[in-house]
Amino acid sequence: MSAQSLTKSFKKARRAVAVVAVLALLAALLPAVPAWAADVTTINISNPTSTSPKYVKAGETFTVQYTTDGQGTGYVRFSLVNATGTRELAVDQVTFPVTSGSKVLTVPADMADGTYDLKVEAREQYQANWYPTTVNGAVIVDSTPPSITASTLTSPNGGENWKVGTSQNITWRSTDISDDNLKGINLYYSTDGGANWTLIEGNKTNDGTYSWTVPGAISTNCKVKIEAEDMAGNKVSDVSDGTFTIYGVDNSAPTVSLTAPANNAWVGGTYSVTANASDSESGIASVRFEYSTDNGSNWTTIGTATSSPYSVSWSTASIADGATVLVRATATNGVGVTKTSDPVTVRIDNSAPTVSLTAPANNAWVGGTYTVTADASDSESGIASVRFEYSTDNGSNWTTIGTATSSPYSVSWSTASIADGTTVLVRATATNNAGVEASDTRTVTVDNSAPSSTGVTAPAAGAVWKIGTTQEIKWNPFTDAKNNLLPNPITIKLSTDGGTNWTTIAANEANDGTYTWVVSGVPSQNCKIKIEATDTAGNTGEAVSDEFTIWGQDTSGPTVALSGVNNNDKVKGTVTLNATASDSESGIARVKFEYSTDNGSNWTNIGTDTSSPYSVNWDTTSGIANGTTVMVRAVATNGVGAEVADVRTGILVDNSPPSVTLQQIPNNLIGATCTIKADASDNESGIASVKFQYSTDNGNTWSDIGTATAPNAEGYYHVTWNVPLADGTTGVQVRATAVNGVGLESAPSTATGLTVDKTPPSIKTNTLASPNGNERWARGSKQSITWTSGDITDNHLGATPVSLYYSTDGGANWTPIAADETNDGTYDWVVPAVISDKCRVKIEVRDQAGNVASDISDADFTIYAVEQSAPDVTVNSPNGGESYTPGSSVVITWTAADDTTPRADLKVDLYYSTDGGATWTAIATNEANDGAYAWTVPSVSSSNCLVKVEARDAVGNVGYDISDRTFSINAPATPPAEVNTVALKAGWNLVSLPLIPKEPAIDTVLAGVYGNLDTVWGYDTTTGTWSSYAPGAPSTLTQMRDGRGYWVKVNNDCSFAVDGVVLPMPPQVPPSYELVPGWNLIGFKSTVPKKASEYLAAMAGKYTVIYGFDAATQRFQQVLADDNLQPGKGYWVAVTDSGRIYP
Repeated sequence: MSAQSLTKSFKKARRAVAVVAVLALLAALLPAVPAWAADVTTINISNPTSTSPKYVKAGETFTVQYTTDGQGTGYVRFSLVNATGTRELAVDQVTFPVTSGSKVLTVPADMADGTYDLKVEAREQYQANWYPTTVNGAVIVDSTPPSITASTLTSPNGGENWKVGTSQNITWRSTDISDDNLKGINLYYSTDGGANWTLIEGNKTNDGTYSWTVPGAISTNCKVKIEAEDMAGNKVSDVSDGTFTIYGVDNSAPTVSLTAPANNAWVGGTYSVTANASDSESGIASVRFEYSTDNGSNWTTIGTATSSPYSVSWSTASIADGATVLVRATATNGVGVTKTSDPVTVRIDNSAPTVSLTAPANNAWVGGTYTVTADASDSESGIASVRFEYSTDNGSNWTTIGTATSSPYSVSWSTASIADGTTVLVRATATNNAGVEASDTRTVTVDNSAPSSTGVTAPAAGAVWKIGTTQEIKWNPFTDAKNNLLPNPITIKLSTDGGTNWTTIAANEANDGTYTWVVSGVPSQNCKIKIEATDTAGNTGEAVSDEFTIWGQDTSGPTVALSGVNNNDKVKGTVTLNATASDSESGIARVKFEYSTDNGSNWTNIGTDTSSPYSVNWDTTSGIANGTTVMVRAVATNGVGAEVADVRTGILVDNSPPSVTLQQIPNNLIGATCTIKADASDNESGIASVKFQYSTDNGNTWSDIGTATAPNAEGYYHVTWNVPLADGTTGVQVRATAVNGVGLESAPSTATGLTVDKTPPSIKTNTLASPNGNERWARGSKQSITWTSGDITDNHLGATPVSLYYSTDGGANWTPIAADETNDGTYDWVVPAVISDKCRVKIEVRDQAGNVASDISDADFTIYAVEQSAPDVTVNSPNGGESYTPGSSVVITWTAADDTTPRADLKVDLYYSTDGGATWTAIATNEANDGAYAWTVPSVSSSNCLVKVEARDAVGNVGYDISDRTFSINAPATPPAEVNTVALKAGWNLVSLPLIPKEPAIDTVLAGVYGNLDTVWGYDTTTGTWSSYAPGAPSTLTQMRDGRGYWVKVNNDCSFAVDGVVLPMPPQVPPSYELVPGWNLIGFKSTVPKKASEYLAAMAGKYTVIYGFDAATQRFQQVLADDNLQPGKGYWVAVTDSGRIYP
């Protein structure tokens, strides 16, 4: 049969596409190329071409139109090529010949600008190589807009007045626009300042000019836009810098008003005259400014402005001081209509005011914040302001100090930013009300450095001076960087309150470093002496003594109070001890701090402080054993040697950190709520707290969980953690840190590798099977609580996750039945001694992270008090003497009845024994009491078999009966193995296995032809996929099965033997093979020929055509219904509907 006629036969099947796939594969496997295939040898591309290339941006598309010759199915590939390489754009599957091909291609977004060749290649599926055609320069990628310079557009560019209907030239600098692929110029105009645009003309030549007939779009807010566009559609533009006017007929005058000077103002010197002007139709052409010195009889032009803002400069020098002058502005619109503003009256003052800088004086020293003052006057227009300035570069540049607008004229000047010794010019500039200025200048030197001294040497710190005695106040003489000290610069002051308030002892003293003082004042322990020195710039420096005491007489001791430690305190490390001490007469000379480890018998010095505040640091780690209880005291000594002490006792020294151990977190799992526990101890100061924290970044950062300050009943410090982390978070760390009574922290105890599990176990609705509603269970009876264990799933379920509860009030309250049960689906429950018709059972499942899910009986059941006898049971069959074959179906029959439970409510369990009743195996449980059960006899062999039937009533009483005598189960003899030989011809063979192979490995099945074997192909009917095997090469086909066809190619005539059986041993069922719609590659599993109609009897009406393969001629042959299928052969069968065959 020819390939063409075979194709026609295949088309009769409903899945013609599958036929094409089969023939394509066969053509690839067989030596000859099918007659319906022909190579592609011609490709014609009509668009784009070298002369008409496509201009396109990266990321955009273009269309290729082409035709080809060839025959059959194949592919067309499209690429862009230049010197840098080839870029494939697309591959299409097509049917050849292509008579009108069109393909839309997308240029990659990262494609560089440039000219590319278009390469189109085609290959019929059997064709060895691609056939190419290239169009040189067919595609030009251009993603770069044209270049345009700012202000390329020269007219209109702002301020023009163009009348409707007139011809006006739009002009631009054409040389400012450049692009290798320039397409043309687009012109637009806008009447709303550029918000919206109307096309004037598109694709205009870039010659720099366009004659435009102005449209009837009247507006004073017009603009023109010039847009350059290249061949790829890239655009760039320039717009008029300002707006221009399009007008039609203008019969109304413009509006104009003078904005400066104001009426009755004084003016002088060169003055800026300004005006506002507008015309809504033809716009403003110009504004002319004029003045009159004869009350408007004659006018002199000041100047003309042609664009807004309208302004001119007016020199008033030629007009006499005090003259009264009129000023006006005249506006002219686009059609020549004029309008003059109302005049304003001004007075002229060109004479400068007088000004005199009164402070600082010339050549003075200045420093700090200095008040600069001036006198100023003007007899005509008066003084408007006086501006004060300074210059550090001899007048080249001036910095404003401030401005005064009323007399007396003064400002404050901070000289801090000016370097000491700098020579500075200071000037005052007075401005009269006509704007005329005059200045006065002084030269000064800046000095911001105060005099300095290295300090007061007497009285010394802690000195005690008695009132009435003569004492020498001493200091190191002051120096001044500029040697500008006043002749007697020293002032001496006394404070008796530590420096808050001061009283002058002496002033205008020489800077000789000493002053003799007869001590006076109020007795005090907080006395200080301050020496002040002042220079000529007003800078004052000071030196202050340490505190000393002034006293009259001292008859009492000092007072002292120790702080920083209390009785029975616990201390560690370095402790700061403080004391307050006072003596109202002779003052405090010193305070000494000490400790004792022997209850005060001996004291060890900690340190001494001679000035208030009295304080020392006590290092408790030096010389004191850990756990020692000590005494601490502060001893104050006054100015005459009297001492008083303040003591603290029972102070425990603890310099050892506590210890802490974090308890294991069960299963390393953290639920939504988790209890974290730790054991902590400290033998000295005890545990103050245990802090718990967590980390999610491997311990880099920690977040607080909580703090426990006391242990629980178990002796553990614990917190309950509401876990904020997302479900499934891994790598969590938790740590505990203990703090003892003195604040020392332990090394943390850390748990790592924790996982957050907030997801409760999954439990399906109706997981609880019994009791599930309406059952009647007698109290004291044994009942099975059952559930579907497979309905409960969780990644962290654990071995004993189940807890059971019962309720007698419909679920309002629950009583435990059992906890930590395995999830095996059943629990034997002795029903409690309660009576209720509102009973329910709850199964609760808890995962290892503590997450809980549950299911409850759907409805109430009853627990009642009643006594019943066991049911009566009789086994009817098998009842002795029977003989059965494994795998056969046998009906077990019985009768069962009960005195109180209805027959239909009894539950039946069935068992069999092969050892005369010594042991029993369940057949079925909880069956309905319908008197019969279909039993598939198991694969056992025994002549000592029995059947037992148990019946269970509503309260759990069980009755049973056993076969009166034994029966037999005997397996049939094992069928003998068969060996069948499959003959192969050189070339391709379509074969199958006539037996069920004992060992299906392909190396084993084909061992007899391994030396001649080339290739084996197998086809999976259900998935439509091929797999292959070749000796010594990677293979996807590893086994050969009965019922399947295989393509086998060998180099010489040969054969292989199949070691297997015709049928499997019981209880395995005989084989059957599935066929699906379309083409199926099947095997003929038989050792003798059989008619096709008989072999495919189960598929009658579902198959349309059968093909075999003649290995001798290497051709397909159609198989008719009455033709025999041959052992060892494979066949192609076209099927219209799914089904199975049973050989």
